[in-house]
Amino acid sequence: MTLTILGNQGPYPGKGGVCSGYLVEAAGRRILLDCGSGVLSALQQHLPLSGLDAIVLSHLHYDHFSDLLVFQYFMQLSVKSGLMAGPMPVWGPGTPQPHKSLLVASEYLDYTEITQQSRLDIGGVQLSFFRTAHPVESYAIRLEYGNKIIVYTGDSKLCPGLADFSRGAGILLADACFLHQEKQAGDLPHMSARECGILAREADAGRLLLTHFRPGSCLQDHCKEALEVFSHTEAPDPGTRHDV
Repeated sequence: MTLTILGNQGPYPGKGGVCSGYLVEAAGRRILLDCGSGVLSALQQHLPLSGLDAIVLSHLHYDHFSDLLVFQYFMQLSVKSGLMAGPMPVWGPGTPQPHKSLLVASEYLDYTEITQQSRLDIGGVQLSFFRTAHPVESYAIRLEYGNKIIVYTGDSKLCPGLADFSRGAGILLADACFLHQEKQAGDLPHMSARECGILAREADAGRLLLTHFRPGSCLQDHCKEALEVFSHTEAPDPGTRHDV
C-alpha cells in the first residue's frame, strides 16, 4: 500500500496550504481519506479525479469534507459527458445531520453511513472503524491489504481503545494538532505530538506520520516532541508518498 499526503493542515489552510486529505493506493484501487479545502487541486497532481474509486470521511467538520461540495460539479459534468458511469461511493458518519444533508442530497455522491461496526471491502482493501473522542461523531480508519496496515486516527483526543485499534500498523497517521505544553493549558479536542508518540509506542506501530497542523506551526517542533517517545516519527510535507 502507498499513502500520499495531499494536505496536512486544519482547521483551515494557511497560505498555499491544504487541509486534510490522504490518498491510499492498493490492489489497483485508489481511496481518498477526507477531502478538506484544497484537496481536489492537490489530488490532481497525482491522478485525474476520474481515477478515484471511493472516498471515506473520518468526520464531517468542514476542514475534512468541504471540497466534496465542489467535487459534485465534477461528477455532474463527468456523468453527463460519459467520463464517469455513475455516482462516486462515499462513506462517512451519520451526524451532524445538517452537514451530512449537503452530501446526501447530491445524486452524484452515493453516501453511506458508517458506524464502529462497519466493515468495508473496496477491491480487496479491508476497512474498519473506531469511534474516537472529538466534538462530533468521528472515526479512526484502519485499512488492511494482505499483511499491510495503515491506520488514520482522524481527529481525536488520546482515548481508550485507540492503541488497540491501531495495533501493528505499518503506518500510523495521527492528529498532532498541538504541542504538549498547549494541551496542558486545557481540554482540547486533538492530540499533542507527544500523545501521538505515546499512541504509536503502545500500538507497536512501524512508523508514525504526524498531520493536522495549524497554519504557522513548526513541524520540526512537533516531530521533535514525538521523537522523544517514539523514534520512528516523521512530519511529512504534502505531496510525499509513503510505502508500507
